[in-house]
Amino acid sequence: MRHSERLRAALVILAILTGCATTEEPRKATQETPAQTGPRVVRAKPAPHNAALHAYKRAVAERIYAAQPKRTFGGELPPLLKSVVVLKITVDEEGRPVDVAVHRSNGFKDLERTAVESVRKAGLLPKPSSELLGDARAVSYLETWLFREDGRFQLRTLAGRQMGAEGIVTKRASR
Repeated sequence: MRHSERLRAALVILAILTGCATTEEPRKATQETPAQTGPRVVRAKPAPHNAALHAYKRAVAERIYAAQPKRTFGGELPPLLKSVVVLKITVDEEGRPVDVAVHRSNGFKDLERTAVESVRKAGLLPKPSSELLGDARAVSYLETWLFREDGRFQLRTLAGRQMGAEGIVTKRASR
């Protein structure tokens, strides 16, 4: 492979990996007032700092996979993904997804719908632990859908390693 092709492949991989990052300022937890009727939500700490959130995201991802095995794929990720969609998911204390919204996408509306619908099709999700909820009635977190060219997806929480541009398996970027 020529130097320019390797450079281009490296830039594409870098773009995919940085596409999952967000530059938004984290929002403060909402405070419930007597006039509010919805659940009070507390933003959980990022997965590397919160084992409870990581375990919960894994359990939810496994539930989503089990609900639609023909839409998902396992194993290594291809060198180039068609699309990366990040959803913000809010789950109440009973495991009901009370809000599922696109947080970040690269414009494939059909894949955005597939990601949102995959959460809804999973039905009742695992209940968040009391450790994760604290004194809140719901928890919100981000999950990333990684779409192949054929429209099948993996969730980043469960994703395998990614093939490099030359077909070499590379380690997943640490979070």
